[in-house]
Formats: sequence, structure tokens, C-alpha cells
Amino acid sequence: MNKMTLKNETEAIKNAKTIPTNILYPEEKAALAMRSLYIERGYRRFKLGTFEDYDFYAKYKEFFATGGVLTFNGNDGRLLALKPDVTLSVVKNYSHDDGLLKVYYAENIFRYSRRAGGFREIQQTGVECIGDLSPADISEVIMLAEASLSVALDGCNYSLCLSHMGLLTALFDELAIKGDVAQTALTLLGGKNLHGVEELYKNGTISVEVRDTLAALITTFGPPTSVIPKVMALCHSEASLSAVRELEEICSALDKDGSNGHLSIDFSVISDMNYYNGIVMRGYLDGIPEGVLSGGRYDGLLERMGKRAGAIGFAVRLDLLERTDISSKNNTHAVNNSAGG
Repeated sequence: MNKMTLKNETEAIKNAKTIPTNILYPEEKAALAMRSLYIERGYRRFKLGTFEDYDFYAKYKEFFATGGVLTFNGNDGRLLALKPDVTLSVVKNYSHDDGLLKVYYAENIFRYSRRAGGFREIQQTGVECIGDLSPADISEVIMLAEASLSVALDGCNYSLCLSHMGLLTALFDELAIKGDVAQTALTLLGGKNLHGVEELYKNGTISVEVRDTLAALITTFGPPTSVIPKVMALCHSEASLSAVRELEEICSALDKDGSNGHLSIDFSVISDMNYYNGIVMRGYLDGIPEGVLSGGRYDGLLERMGKRAGAIGFAVRLDLLERTDISSKNNTHAVNNSAGG
């Protein structure tokens, strides 16, 4: 792991602030603003190489949910892969002796895209916080996620949607939703597919109680103050109640920090239950149809890699910032290119 000293990082940010912002592309401007946020909170830069041994990524490929890994043979005959994920490498390099590890990164990764019909290079920045996590550590990461959205594009409205995989796991346990049915139910939640839930009930796969709970989770979304009481009513175990209380505390902390209506709860925000066990999040910017930010608490990954610690983080898709009309209005390069096109 290559770390600059915090002093050098701070000096770099001071120098970067002297750059005229009107000459920067949207993703460059956003990257600088986010980097400043992370350094001010004590995060140090994590830098990694372009490739790793393929076997490392193959072992944990479910974590980054991609259709494949771009591979090639090294000079020594080893099968190598262009990195499809940063979090895995951060966790690989983590040692409990590090104490509380707080790192940020700005890296290009390579993922398979069905839309593109091949592999795409994706520009990302983000943070990871690993160690014996306190509620304050978790709140800080989520606050940084919201702050990242707020500086992503000037004048662009944003929203941060939260869910909780620990809550969904607890509810599934209460209702004895297991195996393939649990995976199907999770997929239906992610797609807000009420019709699919009803079909499962009609063909006898799930009970009426399960149907009603899944339907309630799908249709219950919006401001935390209206969602929390409704979700609390679905809980019948200490595990599920504890998860809802954590959501409530996080949302309260964000509200005090000035979220100003940008925060919502939405249980269609899901991740793999084998890895994610707590808060999960997805962030959106007006004018961009897909989420530009995603992340959450992923203690399960550390457990699978034989490391005893908590972990939470998120990544921002900087390359998506080019896909909005707002970005072109705020950038002289884009305006000039369109005028000459």
C-alpha cells in the first residue's frame, strides 16, 4: 500500500485549489472536490497497481457482481487480471495491526458491460473505513457519501437512498425465507416487482405473511420520518428492531448535519447478503438515469477473507458525470466541443 503523508496530501489539495475550475472537465472538478472532503476527514490515499493475479478476483467475483474479468498472461506465465474492483484490494492489504484504516482512492477499473457488449474502463473514487467500527465511524462514511453527491456537479440536485441488509436478513429469518426463495425475494425487492411477489404467493412458494411483508417493503419508501415507523411495525425480533434503530439513528445524524431532504429510505437498494450485513446506499444525480454512488457495510467480505473487523465504504462513478446536460452547461470543454460538432 502506497500512502502519502497527510501533510503532503493537504499541500496537494491547497495547490489544486489554485487551478481555474472552468478549465476542468466535470469528473476532474468533482474528483478534486471529493478528494478534499476525504482528506479533511483524515482519509489517506490508497494506490494500487493496474492488475492482480486472476485467482484472487475469481475467488471473490460475486462481491463485485460483474459478468467477467479481463485477463491476460504475464511474462512469467501467470494469469493476470485488470482490476475490476478496488475494495477487494484494500481488504487484501488490511491488517488488524493497522487499527482503524481510513483510505480513499481514485482508480480506473475494468468491468464487463452488457450495454457496451464488452469491457469498459470505469473511473471511480471512493472511501473505505475498516477496523473496529463505532457508530460515529459509520455515520461519517455515510455523511461523506452525501457530501460527495453534493459536490459532484454544481447546481445539480441529488438524493441518497439508504437500506439495511441486516434488517432484510433478520426479516427473512423471522419468516423462514431461505435458499433460492430468499434470492428470488431479494431480486423482486430490487426490482420493486409486486407482480412477481403475487405470483410467488399464487403458486404456493410463499405464505400470505411473506407476501404481505415483501409487498410492504416494496411500497414503503421515502423520507425516513415516514418510513421508519412503518418498517418498525414489520419487525418481530431484536435483530430486525436493532437494524431499524440503526437506520433511524443514522438518518437523525444526517438530518442534524444538514441533509435538507436529500435523504430517503428505499428497500430496493440491495446487495449480496453473503457480504453486506448493515447499511447499504445508492446515490443519484438529476439527469443521470443510473446510480452514480453505491456502497455499504460489508463485514462478510472480511470474514470470508479471514479477517476480523468491520468495514464500510462507497464508490462514486466519475465517468457517469459526462452523461448529464448539467455537466455540459458547467464546463467550457463540453460546450466548445458541442459547438464544433
